[in-house]
Amino acid sequence: MKILLLLLPFTLLLTACLSNPKTKITSPERLLISAETKAEQHRWVEAEQLLKNGLKKYPDNKYIQEMLASVQIEWKTRKQRLEDWILVYDIEALLAKRPLIVSISNSDPKDFVIKSRLLIVDLSLNSKRDLLLDCTQRQFESHLKLAKRCVVAAEKIKQSIEVQTLLKRIEDEQQGIYNKRTIRENKIAALNRADTRRIMFTQAKENIDNKLYYEAIKLLDLLILQDENDAAAIKLIEETSIFLEQQIKQLVSKGDQLYQDEKIAEALIIWSQASILNPADKEIIQRLERARKVQDKLNKIRINNSDTP
Repeated sequence: MKILLLLLPFTLLLTACLSNPKTKITSPERLLISAETKAEQHRWVEAEQLLKNGLKKYPDNKYIQEMLASVQIEWKTRKQRLEDWILVYDIEALLAKRPLIVSISNSDPKDFVIKSRLLIVDLSLNSKRDLLLDCTQRQFESHLKLAKRCVVAAEKIKQSIEVQTLLKRIEDEQQGIYNKRTIRENKIAALNRADTRRIMFTQAKENIDNKLYYEAIKLLDLLILQDENDAAAIKLIEETSIFLEQQIKQLVSKGDQLYQDEKIAEALIIWSQASILNPADKEIIQRLERARKVQDKLNKIRINNSDTP
């Protein structure tokens, strides 16, 4: 521990040297990069001093001049915003504390210490009300959330037409922003839905080309479910249904032929395929039931024959 304490001053000195804005300037380009890095790290004062030192060496460099002006404005804006947040948090803390002090004062009216504390809180709140209104006006364009926190706190201190007008203005602005965001999100969602529909429609057409009519119809059904007026999907599903019906008939006919040739197992496979494409077809279901019964009898015969010595 003693060693660490002894090393601490040297560590602080080394840190200060490394972060010293009076770093040796080798070129305007390196200076700008270094200043930008410090600004990105919110080390505004260091960035500002570095750029000021750079201007002493390169007084006519417009890029250094522009970055210095930008850093100074950004730091001023951010510092003021931080100060405004500190103000809001301080006021909100006093507003939260005040009812508690009032409760104690009401319970013990003769406690003049509590009454003094309440008086101090009220004086502090009233003295900060104008600062809150300044914060509202200042942050309205750049930070609406902070502006509203300021005016709400001011309203809790003392209501007035000015405060109510500011609050209404902020709420209207927030509603406008919400409406614009909602419209934008709806447009994006609509574009995404349109892209999805195009992909589904393209996939359905590819399935048709590959004679996967059942899969194509499922996709087209979804498209029509989303938009019952989709003329292209309606037309395509009508055409595809004809192809699917023909495909099912071909499978049934092929299964019939296999069944007649006593190829029961193969017939079952083909009819099963047809049943998948049209599960509600009673004739296909009957064919499958009949074939399974025959298949079961044949299996029993084979088992009995194999058991016979």
